Amino acid sequence: MKPRSREAVDAEIAIAEGRFEDALQHLQAAQTHLDKYGLDSGLARFAREQWAQSVSLCRAALR
Repeated sequence: MKPRSREAVDAEIAIAEGRFEDALQHLQAAQTHLDKYGLDSGLARFAREQWAQSVSLCRAALR
């Protein structure tokens, strides 16, 4: 099964490379993708929790 969006992967790569502003944009796009398709499975909820942690990490790094 192919992923529908690579935004979350791109966000994690950006975090690893220290590009926190880019990561925030990718994370927002990933969340928008889930919202667009109305995905609300357990896996989608887990992904949202992980992305929230990544957003917090990026915001802290940008301060």
